[in-house]
Amino acid sequence: MATFSELVERNANLTDRDREWLHTLVADWQVIADLAFADLVLWLPRSDGEFVALAQCRSSSGPTVHYDDIVGRLLPGSSQTLLATALETGEIQRAQEPRWFGANAIRDEAVPVVNDGRVIAVIARQTNLGAVRTPSRLELNYVEAADELCRMVARGEFPSSSNITGNRRGAPRVADGFMRLDADGVVTYSSPNALSCAHRVGVTGSLVGRNLLDTLRGPGMADQISEDITPLVLAGRTPARTEIQMRGVCISMRAIPILTEGEHAGAILLCRDVTELRRRE
Repeated sequence: MATFSELVERNANLTDRDREWLHTLVADWQVIADLAFADLVLWLPRSDGEFVALAQCRSSSGPTVHYDDIVGRLLPGSSQTLLATALETGEIQRAQEPRWFGANAIRDEAVPVVNDGRVIAVIARQTNLGAVRTPSRLELNYVEAADELCRMVARGEFPSSSNITGNRRGAPRVADGFMRLDADGVVTYSSPNALSCAHRVGVTGSLVGRNLLDTLRGPGMADQISEDITPLVLAGRTPARTEIQMRGVCISMRAIPILTEGEHAGAILLCRDVTELRRRE
């Protein structure tokens, strides 16, 4: 199987900035797949009008669509219209009706990947509808957050080139703990796992409707809120990861700011209890 760089070299004439943008995207798109309950496939347009699969990502939160690896394959002709429209218009496209893929119904969406104001690739967001049921509040918030990130991809605002994640183990994922913040840093939704993380460092009661930074910075709360980038992460203002500690508990937290036309509109915050990891280290 050809590598990512080899596929780009063979099939398209992209600038170094474009290549780096695509590398950064696939390094950070697992969060979109998990929030969307969907498989993601990155398709690169060729000069002959065909699309070649550069990378794929399976959701860890829902049933997969592609059990086999499709990297390096060409897009079937029957599926090209949706992607070609997204490539031409620079707008997200969604198929009006599900289609059958093997034994499962699939919902297709095409998300243009924009860098420097140009569409350089297209993401196919494919949801397996085989296990569809009435979604819970958590699932609705997941999908709404995924939609926000996809719109940022289509505007060239995600991924962030300034993302700071650090190299220590324990980076939080969607299922570990998930919160949504508004533009003022107020929690609009908190998953049960995220609420549990907050309770472990001393928060009492619900988080919804409370400013997260002010809550965690209150009397008797976590010890390191005033250090380095932690306040910016807790306010959802910077794409970075930090840790807060109290009473022997260590919580890893990662912020993904939500932008709308360059303006801060809120944030996704992921959190994970990494106390035992840090003890072993």
